Amino acid sequence: MNSSVSNNKVSSPQILIVDDDVSIAELIRDFLSLEGFESDYCTNGKDAIEYLKHNQVDLVLLDIVMPGMSGIEVAQKIKEGITDRGFLPIIIVSAMTEDKDKILGLKYADDYITKPFSNDELKARINALLRLSKLQNELFVSKERYQFLYENIPEMCISLDKTYNVSDCNTEFCKCFGIKNEIIGKSVLDFFDTNEHEMLLSFFDSLEPQKVTDNQHVFLMSSDTRKGYPVYVSIRAVCLGKHETELAIIAAMKDVSKNIELEKEQKLARQQLYRSARMASIGTLASGIAHEMNNPLTAILGFSDALLHRFDKKEDVEDDDFKQYLGIIKSEAIRCRDVVDNLLKFSRDYESQIEKVSLYDCIHSVVSLMNTRAKKKNIKILNNIEHDTFIKTDSQKIRQILVNVISNSLDFCESGSQIKINVDNAEDKKGPVRIKISDTGPGIDREMLPKIFDPFFTTKEVGKGVGLGLTISYRLIEECQGSIDVISEENAGTTVTLEIPRN
Repeated sequence: MNSSVSNNKVSSPQILIVDDDVSIAELIRDFLSLEGFESDYCTNGKDAIEYLKHNQVDLVLLDIVMPGMSGIEVAQKIKEGITDRGFLPIIIVSAMTEDKDKILGLKYADDYITKPFSNDELKARINALLRLSKLQNELFVSKERYQFLYENIPEMCISLDKTYNVSDCNTEFCKCFGIKNEIIGKSVLDFFDTNEHEMLLSFFDSLEPQKVTDNQHVFLMSSDTRKGYPVYVSIRAVCLGKHETELAIIAAMKDVSKNIELEKEQKLARQQLYRSARMASIGTLASGIAHEMNNPLTAILGFSDALLHRFDKKEDVEDDDFKQYLGIIKSEAIRCRDVVDNLLKFSRDYESQIEKVSLYDCIHSVVSLMNTRAKKKNIKILNNIEHDTFIKTDSQKIRQILVNVISNSLDFCESGSQIKINVDNAEDKKGPVRIKISDTGPGIDREMLPKIFDPFFTTKEVGKGVGLGLTISYRLIEECQGSIDVISEENAGTTVTLEIPRN
């Protein structure tokens, strides 16, 4: 084994010549030295294998016929991975010119040149394979870096083929579902709750090639996870091409289970707060509702007693009188029923849902609840809605908002004031519906106006309110995909505008 350079100097491509003919090996080495390459040579296959295990080599020039181990066997061992580098190019340099020999040599080698050969041809073939080797090794390094990131990213990652079967997965995904060998080859649907399958397939089908999804989509995974709790993940994915390559999609999944649970707890807390607010509103309206119920009940009792008294006295009751009495009893009973119905609509617990709602019914039921309280303060509520309009919202939440806003006006308005309710219905019937609630009260100080939606902010006297009405209204209107705006000037009244989607 001979070397034309110091073992410590590795600045140019290093080439190993393997040939049992020392004169040919030295001739090639001298030519390579003139061309700026560094080189060593070995005279048999066994020494070449040992040399490659302990030295950095960029290309091998290999004879076929050698004692002991043939060049074909050496090439095979090299390609099987005796070195830790990704790609080591091999050129067979042989006097054997038959096609069958070339075919056999190229089974493991990357090029084949026959003796005798020109120096220019050898140089061209070496440079071509060194360029290829550089590209291959850059690709190998990139692949290793990608695999390292893929395996160690703190999110679950899966790679899917064009039929949405798992072709690869990272460490985090294995922590959730087991060892990689048991995961590879399964359908991605196997790892998600059955109720999510349709939406999940729709999500993957919607992916555009070479484009990362802008939005994250949350899905519930199957109950087979090793985490011991329901796992919700937000998924972002990129489609690499569903037809051209076996690898179609790479998806990254972030565990958002804690966020989902927190949202559920917050939703429950909000529902409890809303219910408390409704109960507080009912408490405020209680005296008015009692008065509203007392009048018709008095009439019902009075006319029913009159009829019973005449029956006890065995007096004749004319049909017209009897019909009149029953008509009054019926109308007053209906009046009681309507009061109770409006109260139940406002107070009952329910599952929140967005649906088509009659705006007239909402406003009418709320005004009916508030009228008695308004009359006691000598305040008029003018419901100016003329034509019914249908909106897409949560009727119970809209009723709660209307009660809160009108109640605020009643609290601050003085005797003789007016509260007007108008609906600004867009002419094209496409835009949002605007409900305007205006009062002729004292208005709101300009410095106070930015704070009116803050929790517990109130200008009422102690014991007259906790300052959650408008805060709750703001949150409720957001949940209905609408908005609330307040315009007010001191001594010039207040206008609250509710903007609600039409459909």
